[in-house]
Amino acid sequence: MLSFATNMRAMLTTSKLLKFGYWKQSDCNIMGKHYIFTKQALGIDKFLEKKNEIIKQSSEEETLRFQTKMRELLAQSGHKLMLVFKQDLEKAIYVCQDKEEDIQLVQHLACKYAKQNAKLRFGSFTFGAVLMRMCYVLNKPDVAMQWVESAELGGLFSHPSARQVLMCLLYEGGLHAQVLDVMDDLSTGRHSSVRHPRDCVVVALAAALKQGSEDSLSRGLALAQACHGTGWHSWRLYAIAGCVALKASRPDVALQLLTDTVPTTVTAVVNILMLAWCEVGRPDQA
Repeated sequence: MLSFATNMRAMLTTSKLLKFGYWKQSDCNIMGKHYIFTKQALGIDKFLEKKNEIIKQSSEEETLRFQTKMRELLAQSGHKLMLVFKQDLEKAIYVCQDKEEDIQLVQHLACKYAKQNAKLRFGSFTFGAVLMRMCYVLNKPDVAMQWVESAELGGLFSHPSARQVLMCLLYEGGLHAQVLDVMDDLSTGRHSSVRHPRDCVVVALAAALKQGSEDSLSRGLALAQACHGTGWHSWRLYAIAGCVALKASRPDVALQLLTDTVPTTVTAVVNILMLAWCEVGRPDQA
């Protein structure tokens, strides 16, 4: 029966499971690399459009004068009338280049902005996502993690959209364990009432599958089971969860997650179910 399941696994490699590209070729001959979310889905395309628009509106000299003015204002931060306005922080983010002094300026402005708006709930969460998109464009996962973990800035990143961009940045940089750490932090409910944002869960499961260690697969399975029965009918989420279960040698969990949960008309779901039934010794059910 094991050989039959192995043959089935090989036969199904041309299916839509190719869309995920998470298993190594040695596992099931799946090839190719696909990111979890497109740049459009993460808002990166709109961010770049606005960045280019703002840069075109100002000369290099004007941009330098603006940044110098912001540094001078920050030096007067002890003055009670010194405020960082939304437009200031927004422009600093969009003109920021891959330079330490530019990134530090954004960080200091964001800290000041977060502090002065600590009691206001509007506006802050949008800046969290924009700051993460800036880090994504500059490919600064270390800076992004430092900001999210910061006591001064952490509150800006409570919205799931900011965490989603961060997790994709970490995933694409091969920092899969850190993706799971961010998901664990979200699951505590300290930042938002939504403990398991769907898109964040998708990235976390993909990271667990990509890393493929016993610990990461165990964490991925625990996450998938915690989300099971939440009412999400996302074949994409459950298909990746099923892949995690199969790779962890838990076809029983794959069946538990996928049976009567998502439409069996989706090719990827059908293929995972067939593999799971074969691996539990019931190919006739497949």
